[in-house]
Amino acid sequence: MERGDAHYNGGQYELAVEEYNKVIRSQPNASAALHNRGACSLNLGKYERAIQDFNDAITLDHQGAEAYNSRGFSYYKLGQFDRALQSYDESIRLDPENARAYYNKSQTYYTLGQQEPAVENRNLACKLDDEYC
Repeated sequence: MERGDAHYNGGQYELAVEEYNKVIRSQPNASAALHNRGACSLNLGKYERAIQDFNDAITLDHQGAEAYNSRGFSYYKLGQFDRALQSYDESIRLDPENARAYYNKSQTYYTLGQQEPAVENRNLACKLDDEYC
């Protein structure tokens, strides 16, 4: 897992995927490896593949707020905004302090031209983490 994380952090997503595949083959219930492989696919623009990994990670860990958020962003990239919003809502339900989920939700509303909920969610993100201000 550490080798995959090192490749991921270095932007070497294909190499990271290979390492996460090794972990998943030896530990099929490794939800973190599935999530991280999904994050690599997301960064590589393979959004449907990413969603599959995030769904598998969620199946193994129903409390994984970050997997819901990541899945939401994948849906966003595919233009499936309703599904993105549903995933962000679930992420926020599981972790009400997840500033990134509020921010992503605000961006989705902004894309949909819905200014009021966009601003509301952006303000919530900002309140939780000034990185999103």
